[in-house]
Amino acid sequence: MFSEYKNIDEIGKRFSVFMPLKIDLSYVINQITGIARLNNVEIQSFSIKPMAVKPTNSLVKEMGIMRAELKMTSTYENFKSFLKNIETNFLMTDVVNFKIDAQSNASNLTIIVTIDTYYQTN
Repeated sequence: MFSEYKNIDEIGKRFSVFMPLKIDLSYVINQITGIARLNNVEIQSFSIKPMAVKPTNSLVKEMGIMRAELKMTSTYENFKSFLKNIETNFLMTDVVNFKIDAQSNASNLTIIVTIDTYYQTN
């Protein structure tokens, strides 16, 4: 039975790539801006803030949430690719909301998107 659990530290380290062990703003910023660059999405503004941690009464660790709000410009196709890559990225994320504003004389859209990312709290 001991052999089944001797790699538990390694599993924890691997899991922390998806859900960091603490608030790691630089990791979140680098992941999101990297995905934006990869998909030719131009970030005009970026803000990030921690949300309240909800206590749990179970054996499962509590999750903290960092909420990123971005204003960006992009074509529709590039924004679709950005969303797909956000969903399949290493970092656990949820796209909470987005708003698209089309300019009549421009090929790019102005987009405001809210993304929640998660981290372990204890």
